[in-house]
Amino acid sequence: MTRDLHHRPRQLHSRRTTSHNHERQQPLPRLRVRLPLRRLEREQEEQRARSRLEAAVREWIDSLQALEEPDSEALLGLRNRLAKLRAEVGMVFQSFNLFPHMSVLDNITLAPRQVRKIPKRDAEEMAMALLERVRIPEQAKKYPGQLSGGQQQRVAIARALVTQPAILLADEPTGNLDSRSGTEILDFMGRAVRELGQTIVMVTHDPMAAGYADSAVFLADGRIVDEMREPTAERVLDRLKAFGE
Repeated sequence: MTRDLHHRPRQLHSRRTTSHNHERQQPLPRLRVRLPLRRLEREQEEQRARSRLEAAVREWIDSLQALEEPDSEALLGLRNRLAKLRAEVGMVFQSFNLFPHMSVLDNITLAPRQVRKIPKRDAEEMAMALLERVRIPEQAKKYPGQLSGGQQQRVAIARALVTQPAILLADEPTGNLDSRSGTEILDFMGRAVRELGQTIVMVTHDPMAAGYADSAVFLADGRIVDEMREPTAERVLDRLKAFGE
């Protein structure tokens, strides 16, 4: 989900590799997606911003490869690579993945304090500002188990945004929510794009959710089969029906 397509897009690609020490696996095809990076392109050092994201993506791919090869030397540097990745990439999951033993405020401030080394007071101010944006500041002292599903997902999005990541990856963010809560989450993600300049890449099977994006990429069997600019729920659904014919 991205807004403002006037910026020059970046071209990212990924390809899974196989190990000579293990049974050969079928590699994933190379994927290329044109992705506008709004907030980063407003920085004065554009080249540095681009390098940050490209390095983060490379570290992500390398980390996945290391996890598939637990005996390889690449695993030794996994902790440092993941630390760098956490600083540049935010993630929102379908199942929220909040720490149940920590308050809402502590869930959100954990990453900026541990990864960015931001002082506790400053991190809490940042967290409260985001809770205001997602309209649940009164829930700051509560625990995840005391919140509704929609409220938990708002906390999860605030947690992902608090480190000001280069890119936010959202995996079916409305999958566990009712239609009303899901719409509220999609509305907030749209505001994050418009007001915060946040680049968001969302994976979804829901045509309604896809209709909130500036562009949609259709994948089948690991391959890009189509793209759509300015999608709507109706257009996405029609395209999906066409694929099934």
